[in-house]
Amino acid sequence: MLKYVIPLLLLTTRVSCLTKTVSWGNQIWGGDSSTVSHLLVNVSNIYSTSNGYAAVTEKGVVSWGAAAYDQSTVSMSLKKRKVKDIQSSFAAFAALGDDGVVIAWGSASSGGDATSVFKATETVDKLYSNSNSFAAITKKNKTVIAWGAPDTGGNTTTVTKALSTKSYTTVASTWSAFAALTTSGTVLTWGQADWGGDSSAVSKQLTAVEKLYSTRLSFTALKSDGSLIGWGGTMIQPPFQLTSHLTIRSVATSYTAYAALLSNKSVVTWGDAVNPSYGTDSSTVASLLHDVKEVVSNNRAFAAIKSNGQVVCWGDVTSGGLGPTSISNVVSVASTSTAFAAVTKEGTVITWGNDGQGGNSSEVADELVGVKYVVGNEEAFAAVTDSRHVVTWGNEFSGGDSTSVQSALIGVLDVFSTDTSFAVMMNGITPTAAPPTSSPPTPKPAPSPTAHPTSVPSDTPSPSSDSSTLRIIIIGGGSAAVLIFLVVLYCCCCKNNKSSQETDNLINEEGEDVSS
Repeated sequence: MLKYVIPLLLLTTRVSCLTKTVSWGNQIWGGDSSTVSHLLVNVSNIYSTSNGYAAVTEKGVVSWGAAAYDQSTVSMSLKKRKVKDIQSSFAAFAALGDDGVVIAWGSASSGGDATSVFKATETVDKLYSNSNSFAAITKKNKTVIAWGAPDTGGNTTTVTKALSTKSYTTVASTWSAFAALTTSGTVLTWGQADWGGDSSAVSKQLTAVEKLYSTRLSFTALKSDGSLIGWGGTMIQPPFQLTSHLTIRSVATSYTAYAALLSNKSVVTWGDAVNPSYGTDSSTVASLLHDVKEVVSNNRAFAAIKSNGQVVCWGDVTSGGLGPTSISNVVSVASTSTAFAAVTKEGTVITWGNDGQGGNSSEVADELVGVKYVVGNEEAFAAVTDSRHVVTWGNEFSGGDSTSVQSALIGVLDVFSTDTSFAVMMNGITPTAAPPTSSPPTPKPAPSPTAHPTSVPSDTPSPSSDSSTLRIIIIGGGSAAVLIFLVVLYCCCCKNNKSSQETDNLINEEGEDVSS
């Protein structure tokens, strides 16, 4: 018992905390990070393919998922330079260092080998990718180099001269083709013809081009006069022309259709003739598509968020093209391949579309309280609450069941995904200002690993603004409070130092894991 009344003491400090990563879902496609968990410390960013992850740490890049991601041959190269960007194909990664050097790994048939692509002194400014190939714009001459599967754009034999002699500003891609925009406003295409690799039918019209857009099957070029030219698949030419007073703010795409949000907050759509129900035709809701602030898509449908918080949907009815009749106060919408999830101002979540891919969240409705944002992969959703916990639903084998890792999902900072798994960056700290608003989920049987190959990776997680630090506040009296503070501070620092030392010991000078 303290003998004296000691004035209130407030001590505040900040202790650096290690950012860690956990994944779950389809174990073959990135849902099991246990073999590299000891290396996933102080992760600054995570990139993903359809079936694997690459995490940037203070010690280098760590990848896991499909068996193809063996980075042992490039570990030293990745370790000795700061990674500026990472692009991914279906089964390979390509990292761009801040020195302009490109390092690729993964399946060679998907572009995982770039050793013979670049000249010794050649450096790269920008990287791009499609399903099985990569393209790069060089730093000095702004020429284009491509590699990977020959039939998806890795073979540039027919366009090598044009790619190596002209200067380019950007490259767009469909699933199996590339389109490069020159500084003079012309467009060069290569890859599978039916996927946009052949633009000969519209080549004379592809002049004075300012921007390129693409779906999985086709390309659209925006010209300086406001006209839009499309090719690839069975493209219907856009039936309108923009003016100097009406410009495109953003473009969302489904599997085969485009939806452009214009500067007057209206929406126009166009796309493939074979599947107009995938969002090409928005005529049934055209009168409602005004005062729109954002358009979100999945593979087969669209959802437009209006300024008043209402949502207008169109496209395939079974995939979310027919939204709830009474929905309001929506601030954001996420999607899987065939479902949508809307977050309201009140922090609740409304879902619709394919039940098996997240369109039905009734089983976790009681837990979806105080939700900040939602991330979707192809078949499941993950919602982050204001207490920085995660609630999941959808296909249980694709990340919809997070029971096996739920106890570790504390202090979540950001969520990433492959087609059928999730990965989170977290600091293990629950914000004291926002206590949990929902009870922990009812445990479910752990799913068995299985593979569900799907189509296009969904990789649009919402960023977190939380700092990866622990704020310790001690309010109390005298030496007892100071002692408690010092003990807590010492333990945190020791834990961090020990973790860092362990990580150092596990990675040798060659950047290889030597823990075994």
